[in-house]
This record gives sequence, C-alpha cells and structure tokens, in this order.
Amino acid sequence: MTYDELLAEIDFAIDDSKYNYDLNCFDGSHDFMLAALRKVVELHKPTMGNTMTLCSACMDSRPMDAPVILYPCATIQAIEKELA
Repeated sequence: MTYDELLAEIDFAIDDSKYNYDLNCFDGSHDFMLAALRKVVELHKPTMGNTMTLCSACMDSRPMDAPVILYPCATIQAIEKELA
C-alpha cells in the first residue's frame, strides 16, 4: 500500500465507520483514535534518499551511525497489517 493509499484508508475509516469497533463508541468517539493514527502515519512519511525511499520520522530520530531506515518502516508495516 502506498503512503497516499494508507492515508485514504484511514480517512475512509473515519468518514464511513468502515471498521466494526468493539470499543463501546457508538457515539463516534472512536474518530479521535483514527485521527491520532493518521497523525502517526503523517509523521512516518516516505522521503527520497540518494537511491532509496526512507522513513522521514525514523531517519530523523536515529543516531548518525545507525543504519538507514527504509520506508515502510516497522511502524507503518504494523499499521498496514492491522488495517488489512
């Protein structure tokens, strides 16, 4: 799933209550959780490195001598897995 597709999936869930939540949120208050999830995805956006796509948030927070973190990072992979 691309970054834009992932954001669209979350937006669709917010707008249309696609997912059947067992959170006792019949008043729609689960939307704030989806909005928070969207913010996490927005932070972990792909950015182009020299020859590969990197995760901007993970790259910004890693030590300089640590390996590069490709996109999709572990955070995005976990979110995509749960939305599948």
